[in-house]
Amino acid sequence: MTSIDYKEMYDQYWKHALKRGEEDSGDLELSMLFLKKANLLRKQQSILEIGCAIGKLSNALHDMGYHNITGIDIASSAITFGKNRFPHLNIYRMDANSLKFPKEHFDICFSFDLVEHLPDVNAHFKEVWRILKPRGNYLFQTPNILSNSLITTIQNRGLGWKVFHPSLQFPWTLKEKLLNSGFVKVEFIKISPLSSHKIQEVPKFARWAFKHMPWKIFPLFLQIGFYVVAYK
Repeated sequence: MTSIDYKEMYDQYWKHALKRGEEDSGDLELSMLFLKKANLLRKQQSILEIGCAIGKLSNALHDMGYHNITGIDIASSAITFGKNRFPHLNIYRMDANSLKFPKEHFDICFSFDLVEHLPDVNAHFKEVWRILKPRGNYLFQTPNILSNSLITTIQNRGLGWKVFHPSLQFPWTLKEKLLNSGFVKVEFIKISPLSSHKIQEVPKFARWAFKHMPWKIFPLFLQIGFYVVAYK
């Protein structure tokens, strides 16, 4: 089997996306809602965003007074664009599985729509644990393997999603991997997926049903995505 160059793959993805004027890679509305509900970010903390893309979320937090934020992404094209768009941000190209920071360096790490893209998610969790200070937290969101694999198989008419999403998880496998990486506690926060970004991704014929789903009472394994807080 041919080895995939993920750095090149995502660099090319961002080059083409930015040429088309597509700057959004995630759901800023739901990301901010999750960070607010978790209520763990403090303005004096050192914070790392992993998979920051062009830096939109880091910039939104910077505008709110969180100035001690560092962002990293594997795609040099996204980082170059972000540095030009948000010159006040500290964003760098870096692999999420090889974090070039000293141990116990950050109070908080967070990521959105990142974990599922990593070929070795166990190595990633261990690296995040290493760079977090004692009692630090890793906050992240990742799609549910049940919904994401089904939807993308239908959309792509095949299993091509396995290349882009090699580490989709169930909630229990996420918890197990985090605990095995050294974290002492794992919590899941339910976030309703009814943002304008998510609704636009749903086919028009299914939007009414999507909007009226009882997301708050659905069990965790039936949620669209998982919002996780891991404690060191």
